[in-house]
Order: sequence, then C-alpha cells, then structure tokens
Amino acid sequence: MARDIREYDGIIGMARPVSKTHRPMPPENRAAQFAPYAALVGYEEMVDESAEKSAADGENITYERFDPSP
Repeated sequence: MARDIREYDGIIGMARPVSKTHRPMPPENRAAQFAPYAALVGYEEMVDESAEKSAADGENITYERFDPSP
C-alpha cells in the first residue's frame, strides 16, 4: 500500500538536525565508511597458488579473475 506524500508535509521544510554534543564527521572519514574493502583477504593468492599447483600437476585449467568494477 503506497503512502500518501502529504504524510510528510510537516517535516519537508525542517532544518537538518545538528548534534550539540558531537562535532560533524570530516568528509574524509565519512567517505571511508563506504569505501570498498577486501572481503576475501588472501583469495587472489589462493587462486594463484591453485593455478600453479594445477599447472605443476600437468592440468590445463584457466582461472578468470573477477573484476567488480562496472
């Protein structure tokens, strides 16, 4: 069920709340919260080792790296 936008008429023109006890976070720190991180630390090395071991065993296996960039 869709909400009626008029439900928010009372807050649309209000100023953004500002804390009286905490200073605003610097933009550099705020951006760091959303920075990408390596969820699988060591994964690339593990894939490389596995490929090397397969090659040493005479197997012909190729691995494609995942590129998360669009």
